[in-house]
Amino acid sequence: ALDGYDDYFGLPYPLPKLDMIAIPEFAAGAMENWGLVTYREVDLLIAQGASRKQMQRVCIVVTHELAHQWFGNLVTMQWWDDLWLNEGFASWCENYMADLIYPDFAMWDQFTSDAQAAAMRLDSLRSSHPIQVPIHRAEEVEEVFDAISYCKGASVIKMAHAYLGAEAFRTGLRAYMQQHKYSNTETTDLWAAWSAASGRKVDELMASWTEQMGYPLVTVKSFTGSEVELEQSWFLADGSEVKKEEEKLWKIPIICKGQEPILMEAKTQKISVPKGDFLLLNAGRDVPMRVLYTPETYSQLATAIQKNQLGVSDRAGLVLDSFALAKAGLLGADQVFKLIASFKSERNFIVWDAISQALNGFDTVLMAGVTEKTYEAFKGFVSQLIADAAKEVGWAQKSSDGHLDGLLRETLINMQSKYSVDPDAIAEAQRRFGGFMAGDSSILPDDIKEPVFKMVLKAGGKKEYSELRALHEKAETNIERKHVYVTIGCASDMALKKDVLEWVVSGEIKIQDFFYPLGSVAASSKEAAKFTWEFYKSNFEKIGNMLKSANPSLMDAMISLSARGFSTVEGAEEVEQFYKDHPLKQNQRTISQTLESIRTNAAFLSRILKTPCSEESFWKSL
Repeated sequence: ALDGYDDYFGLPYPLPKLDMIAIPEFAAGAMENWGLVTYREVDLLIAQGASRKQMQRVCIVVTHELAHQWFGNLVTMQWWDDLWLNEGFASWCENYMADLIYPDFAMWDQFTSDAQAAAMRLDSLRSSHPIQVPIHRAEEVEEVFDAISYCKGASVIKMAHAYLGAEAFRTGLRAYMQQHKYSNTETTDLWAAWSAASGRKVDELMASWTEQMGYPLVTVKSFTGSEVELEQSWFLADGSEVKKEEEKLWKIPIICKGQEPILMEAKTQKISVPKGDFLLLNAGRDVPMRVLYTPETYSQLATAIQKNQLGVSDRAGLVLDSFALAKAGLLGADQVFKLIASFKSERNFIVWDAISQALNGFDTVLMAGVTEKTYEAFKGFVSQLIADAAKEVGWAQKSSDGHLDGLLRETLINMQSKYSVDPDAIAEAQRRFGGFMAGDSSILPDDIKEPVFKMVLKAGGKKEYSELRALHEKAETNIERKHVYVTIGCASDMALKKDVLEWVVSGEIKIQDFFYPLGSVAASSKEAAKFTWEFYKSNFEKIGNMLKSANPSLMDAMISLSARGFSTVEGAEEVEQFYKDHPLKQNQRTISQTLESIRTNAAFLSRILKTPCSEESFWKSL
């Protein structure tokens, strides 16, 4: 990575050494101290037989921190207002360099369902914030170390790369580095360097993306086959009305295959596009925006999917857009499930990752608000959807496996652990777990440990729970302990779930990790989600004392995870009242975002209950 950055930035790493060290207790993922980068153990240390997911995670954390040796250390922001430039650029670089070193990771395709998806989930809330946010006191910056600064920052830089072209992007970046090395900069300094290199007004383009929060929904109003009429508006997750005085405009690069990007600058605009069998806007997913097509265009895209005419990131993006549009009330939830049902023959990890995210989003509200019979019918649909792919990919590693094949196997088995009613899958998980506990480590590779633990806990009882706790006690590495933390909440019995929560506040788990088991319990069932919230409230003072000198991000995690089971207006009111009675000044933005997410889910649930999705028969018809 150092050699790669030497070449890319046109400036060699200036220090005589670079050390990297793992810290046993570390709140963040890593810290880019110049010449001595510090990491969480799980983000640097890899044991033999580590999962592909962990290997990839270590790769991108290292490439992120090493990018900071230039972007952050050699050239430093003037003040915290421009934190995004530091973190957003390193988040873009982590993917660039990982893709250069390991092209089989397909990092730019993964970007669609990972960083870009995370940014767009958060930035569709009214409680989001602009990428560039005024910081008056240094302590305020803690609240903007989030998916906006990191992931949206990376997303708009990816958009700039696509719009300017690779050569002008790199030339401008090198000039910026050369001019400002060993000094401080503002965002406008980078825009000036890119403008000089490309001959384009980069500041005008980027200001609409960095100085206002949110992102656009581009709606297809009409399509003649060679010309498309588009309209842009502010996309909001809850579908709430945008008042006249709230309206926003973006300068949007409209990217279609086979032509140069065209800039959409007005609210409505007609654009010429290449003729073809279907219309695909935002090809390659370079722009963080949603697209709402006409019913006819959706039909053409569905045919293109079946003919394998869409790229990986475009297929994944279509799934994620469809779910977000349904949540906002702009597309019927039943239409989204019909689209998802067409992916039965899909075999790409990145697309399945997007499908999994959409299904998990639906699961949150369906579990909370439909009848037990309807919810079981939904799970049965998902179980059937994944059956063929899961059977083909199998449980055992193959010599022909590439990186993405291993990630696909993990994703499909994880989906089985959440949704499957297949007794053969449960029996296979129990067989592998039994062999593993008897001493055969080869039968349960790291890639599938977590879903297997979940399935065994769900189907078992106190014996399996005790075995997993014993496994934690014997664990020699933090990643082994983390496998237990993120699955232990799936224990079948409420008394065991209560035991997990008592463990969380016992002081036996490192503060950096203690939110994982709580989140695991909260996600395990409707009843467990309610129980977690009550436990959190009862132990709030104790948790506060445990975290009084910790990084605020750890309390942020507890806030969002403890309330993750709520999908009603009443639930939002209860959470809101609790934090009025127990204010947390440093975590106010996370509280606001959590409340808005609950209310958005409540509105989504009320819409779903008016569609065929609320009926058991719908799921059996798919």
